Amino acid sequence: MTTSPDQCPSCGAPKRGPYCANCGERFLRPADFDLRHFLLHDLPHDVWHVDGKLKRTLHALFVRPGFLPAEYTAGRRVAYIAPLRLYLAVFLVHLALVATLPDGTRTLPDQAAMIDPTGLTLDLARARPQVHWSDPRVQERLAERGRWGAEFGTMLIFLGVGGVLQLLFYRQHRRYLEHAVLALSITTWYLVLVSVGEFALMLMRLRQYGDSDLKLAQWLAPTLVVYAWFAFRRFYGASRWYTTLAAIVFLLGQGLIAMILNIAVIALLLVTA
Repeated sequence: MTTSPDQCPSCGAPKRGPYCANCGERFLRPADFDLRHFLLHDLPHDVWHVDGKLKRTLHALFVRPGFLPAEYTAGRRVAYIAPLRLYLAVFLVHLALVATLPDGTRTLPDQAAMIDPTGLTLDLARARPQVHWSDPRVQERLAERGRWGAEFGTMLIFLGVGGVLQLLFYRQHRRYLEHAVLALSITTWYLVLVSVGEFALMLMRLRQYGDSDLKLAQWLAPTLVVYAWFAFRRFYGASRWYTTLAAIVFLLGQGLIAMILNIAVIALLLVTA
């Protein structure tokens, strides 16, 4: 729906004051796309205030890729759960599923060799011969810390992906937080799929630490490209060929950022073990 600057973007009623007298929509201000305002105001508000709009929001998230961030950045926010609020709810569910992971048999150096293609973290492990990496107590302690580190890294991925999108669509002159909102929406959708897959594997008793989760991410990678393609088309209105290129770069960028964060977590565990 196209409205004039003097009308509410949600219902079209005349603007009077900071909120719409007809539907309650809060009108956008320049500070809404300011990073400092986001960190000091929007982030604490979204963390501590949860409302009941889940059904409508999840329907839009799965059926209309890119619709929620487009509505959010256009100022039509009253009808849906805020992007960060929705992500935190999904993240907590995912965190609860991860907590049920059985302890694996791989040592931390084995994980480093599997994840880090540079070999730098494996060199860090070899530089600490005094640590008995195969000791069950050491493995249990490092596995618990590693899970928390990996989950914290998961929360940071969308920030890096937002930067990738800003580079890909720099000609649209959008602010960074607009790209980050889209990246957060895509990440939320992907995290829901991963959580559903992990729950199914858990029910089938096929879930082992590291192996099944890695394979699950590989299986879901093509769906991430398809979802991102439709989200980019709706949010940016780019041509089909450029959207295809952007979706591929998006997948590669997200994979690279995730790998870097995983390497950083492993390196921190190796140094502090």
